[in-house]
Amino acid sequence: MDERRKFQRYPVSLEAIVQDSDGKQQHCRVSDVSREGVRLLLREHIPFRQTINLRILLPQPHEAVTALMSVRWTRPLDGNDLFTSAAGGDIRCDGKDKDRLIAYVESLHRTA
Repeated sequence: MDERRKFQRYPVSLEAIVQDSDGKQQHCRVSDVSREGVRLLLREHIPFRQTINLRILLPQPHEAVTALMSVRWTRPLDGNDLFTSAAGGDIRCDGKDKDRLIAYVESLHRTA
């Protein structure tokens, strides 16, 4: 079955911090990015349909992109010693932050 996506998805490995609606924070990893969303690898499960604060750490130019993420799906990860679950969803952020994130991710794939 063909996947039909509005925007290209880019595989990445970026550090991030999520904060749930109760204020609980955890470090996680962004494993892919598109113009509209991200996939996260998490140490602790986050609930489906929750809106979380997301801070993605860009190594160059050593800045963070902040966004709100609406969690659209979650699933457990088996056989991973570091991360116990994955989650994906839509992100909403300032246009400049989104442009910086996409420009950084695209630059990784232009040189690959």
